[in-house]
Amino acid sequence: MLKRLQECLPRLSAGRMVVLFCYINLLNYMDRGIVSGGYQLLNKFIMDTLPGASADNVDAFRGFLTSAFIVSYALSSVAFGHLVHRFPPFKLMAVGLFVWCIAVVTCAVSPNYWVLLFGRALSGVGEASFQCVVPPFIDDNAGKKQRSTWLAFFFAMIPCGTAIGYGWSAIIGDNLGWQWSFGLEAPLMIPAALVTFFLPYHLHKVEVAEAAHEPVDEDEPILPRTDKPETEEGETLTLGQEFYQVLTSPIYLASSFGYAAYTFAVAGFAAFGPQFLHDLGLTEKESTGSLVFGGVIAVTGFIGTALGGLWLDRMQAGDDAQQRARLGISEAGDTLVSGMSVEADTPLSKAESAGVLGSMEIDGSRGQPLLVNGAPDGLVASRLSDAGDAGGAAVDEDSEEMSTRLRSLDVKLCAALKQISILTAAGLALTLIAPFVVPYGLVPFVAALAAGTMLLFAATAGTNIAIMASVPAKSRPFAIGLGTVITHAFGDVPSPPLIGFVSDALAPHVEHGMRSSWGLRITLLLIILWIGWAVLLWTGGWLLSRSRRSFNERHRMYEELGGSGEMVWRACGTSDPDPAEDESVLRRR
Repeated sequence: MLKRLQECLPRLSAGRMVVLFCYINLLNYMDRGIVSGGYQLLNKFIMDTLPGASADNVDAFRGFLTSAFIVSYALSSVAFGHLVHRFPPFKLMAVGLFVWCIAVVTCAVSPNYWVLLFGRALSGVGEASFQCVVPPFIDDNAGKKQRSTWLAFFFAMIPCGTAIGYGWSAIIGDNLGWQWSFGLEAPLMIPAALVTFFLPYHLHKVEVAEAAHEPVDEDEPILPRTDKPETEEGETLTLGQEFYQVLTSPIYLASSFGYAAYTFAVAGFAAFGPQFLHDLGLTEKESTGSLVFGGVIAVTGFIGTALGGLWLDRMQAGDDAQQRARLGISEAGDTLVSGMSVEADTPLSKAESAGVLGSMEIDGSRGQPLLVNGAPDGLVASRLSDAGDAGGAAVDEDSEEMSTRLRSLDVKLCAALKQISILTAAGLALTLIAPFVVPYGLVPFVAALAAGTMLLFAATAGTNIAIMASVPAKSRPFAIGLGTVITHAFGDVPSPPLIGFVSDALAPHVEHGMRSSWGLRITLLLIILWIGWAVLLWTGGWLLSRSRRSFNERHRMYEELGGSGEMVWRACGTSDPDPAEDESVLRRR
């Protein structure tokens, strides 16, 4: 049976593959929503099994359950991001998903708080395994007209899964007990993990037919029939080199730490949102608060993420057209920029398309440029071409293609950072209304919350694009893993416990078990204001990317006007060199 399954899986279409990934992401974040949705039952369990826990400090202890997964995630995400260069990525991912199943079963049978905390900590392995593998795989293997849609749906599973977790834990917990909320997840994940184990994978694989303008049938498999990762001799980076390439990119750091600040606020509010609705007197029952809050997050998350991806496509197309006009570049023979990747519009041979489109670097066998600090954030030293050599024409074509791809990356990066800065600032302004309309009832509060969160969720796709576009292609899995560690370490890991402490301090339980309304509203206001750090960091990243694009435009303009074919481009944030020096570098042979 297993052999037959392995033979059938390479025939899976691209669309079915994305459905599987979305399902896995949905289950993972559904698990994340259980602790918040079933907070009343978990609070009772904590106070019954943990000495010293009481109604005055139980929120903080429950907050640790929400963020405990960082222990295993921090250790495994960096490992997964690095090991995908040496082992079949989908087999690594399947191992992580099986560990995730063990973790949720541990939570289901936990006799006390500490065993439950261990189970929550172990669940981070599963998320680390697929978050490092799936986004680069979709980015490399989807058709150019489908990348934005597929990645948008994948990331839309985050709010949708969390929202389903709220309702899941409220309904299952009230009828069967909170332990079953965790226990029933394992049978749902095991089949997906088994299928994933036998899937083939080629990192950075792109359909050759797409580059040659050949129609691609969605029913045809786009996955290779071997699961051995492609590595070329001498191209495997050490762990230290990958750390260096990623952490020396200022745009990457701005994008990652901005996302951490964003996640701090969003995850903190998600952890206590259902409870806030009840304790503020907006809903009568705790389960009603979970269902209402979950519905708002599901609808605004799905719609916001999808609309954000579509708008980003339009922004990138407009920026691309404006830059063409500035540089005097015609449509013929240049690249088209899609929402999630860069696609060549020039018919290439199969060998050229595999080297050029499959990675951000040019194939080393044809004269790879010297990458100092990696691409795109580094200085690319000039590559010389000799017109008298037999391979001179091919080198010039590669040089032109490299130049075009770098221009397209500038467009993609600037548009993504500009969009998420605007959306987050607008979402912050609208969400700030929510604490001030609490006295007017549930409807005004939910309306302000929904309007603000929809804009905040719309920034999700652009954030992931900025992270992937700011590092070399080979380092994208590692960059995503490390970026998620940064997001968790400075975002949704410290957020629930800290907010729990603040909530316990500002809104203690008073007469008849009620909580201080003004204390809860101040806590909510502090959570929302934290998003301001994301606005500042992403705006800074946008300004850095604009500076890099401005510098690069001058050199690409020389090349398009018949220059030497050499390419020089600087890391963002560095000062522009002397114009005379620029000219001498461009003329150097």
